Amino acid sequence: MRQFWKTFLESPFKETLWYGYFIAIIACVWFITILCLLKRTKTYVKTLVLFLVLTLGCIIALIVRAVEVEMNYHGIAKFGDIADWTILGNADVWYYAAIQLFFSTHIGFGIFVTNAGIVLKKVNPVWTGCGYIFINLIIGTVSVLLCYVFTHSFDHPIPQEGDIAQITLMTLIYDVALASENSSIAWPIIAYLVIIFAGFISMITLLYTIIKAISLESRKRWYWWQISMFCGIFAFACSCLILLRKEFQIVHMLDHYIVGNVVLISIIVEILAVIGCYGSKRIQSDFEFILGRKLPIVYIILWWLCPFILCGIFLWAMLRNWHT
Repeated sequence: MRQFWKTFLESPFKETLWYGYFIAIIACVWFITILCLLKRTKTYVKTLVLFLVLTLGCIIALIVRAVEVEMNYHGIAKFGDIADWTILGNADVWYYAAIQLFFSTHIGFGIFVTNAGIVLKKVNPVWTGCGYIFINLIIGTVSVLLCYVFTHSFDHPIPQEGDIAQITLMTLIYDVALASENSSIAWPIIAYLVIIFAGFISMITLLYTIIKAISLESRKRWYWWQISMFCGIFAFACSCLILLRKEFQIVHMLDHYIVGNVVLISIIVEILAVIGCYGSKRIQSDFEFILGRKLPIVYIILWWLCPFILCGIFLWAMLRNWHT
């Protein structure tokens, strides 16, 4: 973390060289993202499958390494002794868990709607959605266990209160790699590749949905490549502006105070609007038409309960933070 404070976390007006490096990296990332979408659905599907295979391959490699480390150091075995289950009564835990849930799944659900008649032909939407949630749950659980195994098996600096949350995982991987004796440099590189590949999957998926929505709403008056270039350049410019403040202050503000709240509020409003305006009866009949069978009553009950449960979690967290 100390190296980050002296380089990328420093003010760009003080360390122009490192800011230039940062901008060059961001430019490469957006260039690759746009390149993966130039030929519409064809390149999107091919690159998505490629990044997915690479991500799973890296995760499998880390699992093999984690099993070897666990046999020598027994990191997970210590979990029962140090686990503090009382934090489940903390409002912030449920609040951030809900936000993470929608960060992980809502991008995917957006692409389900966009690709309903193209990529996802003749598929069961219920099982597809459940499968997507299940895969996210498995990968998320495995990722947490991997972090736990590696961080509790070697001596490493504990993250301090003043550390930047958005890069804690990146610095933690580096610290663990330094703390482990006779450890190959390949393992931290594989861990970083997992984050990079997963990030590309999210970016490509989100940008594809946005480009396709703009293309349809504009009645295809703009060419696909024009929309792709505009979205990429606009996103790149916003990234450069956001990083003008040192220590990721704008990123932290957006991540901690704005984006999470907007996501959760949007979900609540969206569910209430669909149920209230469109009607649960129409939603039920639409799903029954797609599935070709009667929809279980449990889905209808969940449609009505979800916004109130999410609203309760949101208000609980806000009131607790307001009192503290």
